[in-house]
Amino acid sequence: EWRNENELAHKILEDDPAAIIDAIKEAVRSGASPELLGSAVAYAAFLRMARFHTSNEFGDWDTAHNTLTAANALHQALKRAPSTELARGVFDTAMSIYLDRFLNVPAQRIPESNGGPVNGDHLRAQLLEHMNVQQQVEQSATTVSEYLSGGLDADSIIATLGYAMLREDSGFHMFQILDAAFKQYEGRRGTEEGRHALIGATRFLAAHSPTSRAIDQTYSIAVRLNRGEELYQDL
Repeated sequence: EWRNENELAHKILEDDPAAIIDAIKEAVRSGASPELLGSAVAYAAFLRMARFHTSNEFGDWDTAHNTLTAANALHQALKRAPSTELARGVFDTAMSIYLDRFLNVPAQRIPESNGGPVNGDHLRAQLLEHMNVQQQVEQSATTVSEYLSGGLDADSIIATLGYAMLREDSGFHMFQILDAAFKQYEGRRGTEEGRHALIGATRFLAAHSPTSRAIDQTYSIAVRLNRGEELYQDL
C-alpha cells in the first residue's frame, strides 16, 4: 500500500511545479487512494502555515489560511465521497500551495520536539497569557509544541485553544482553521505531523489575538434584555 504522504507533502512545498505534478501522478500510479492524496495536500498546507514568517504582511495570513482550509475541505470530501472528479482538486490545491511559497521566504523555524517532562496546567495558563498580548505568535507556538512533546493529554490543549478562540471576537476564519486543525490532528494524533497541524493553527490564532472582545458585551446586553431589564436610565 502507498503510504508516502509525508514525502509527497514535502514535495508539494518545493519550487518546481512540474515536479510537484509529476509526484502526484506517480503517487496515483503507485496506488495512492484519493483520501491519502488529500491528506498529503492538507498536511503540506499546514506546514505552510506553521512556517509562515511574521515578516510577511499581516493580510497574508489570510492567503495561507484560504489555501489551508480549502485543502482540508478537499481532504474531508475525499474521505466521505471519493471520486475521480473530486480527486482532480488535489492538483489544483497543490498548485495553490506552490503559489503560496513566498510566504515561507524566509521560512519560520518550527519549534523542536523536546520530549522532556512538562507541567500541563502551567503551559495551558501560559498559552492564554501569551494570547492576551499582541504579536506573541512564536511564544504561543512554542508553548503548544512543548505541551504536545511532553506526552500529555492532547485533548486538554485542544480545549484550551478552543477557549482562546471563543473568548475573542472570532470570525469565520478562526472557526475554520481550528476546525481544520482539530480534524487533521485526529488523523495524526500523537505524531510529529499532528503537532505541526496544531502549531500552524496556534500561530494563526495568536496572530489575531487579542481582539476587543466586544462579543461578551453583546451577550450581556442580550441577557439583560431577555430578563426585561433596562439598558439605561434617564437622568
